[in-house]
Amino acid sequence: MAKQPPVIDERIEFRGTSFLRGMTSESLRELRKVIVLQDGTGDERLAVLIPYGHYMLLQKAAGS
Repeated sequence: MAKQPPVIDERIEFRGTSFLRGMTSESLRELRKVIVLQDGTGDERLAVLIPYGHYMLLQKAAGS
């Protein structure tokens, strides 16, 4: 059985790529949700933006 990745946050928000244009260093510092960026035309999921603390939890879980 494959090892499941840790669940780091259940607060997921889906946004279009234009969401990134409004991001500043301050808004990134205040980020508390997991943001899934998707293409607005076909809703293709392109990337995930997570707070740095969440990233570090994933690294720890991965053994890095």
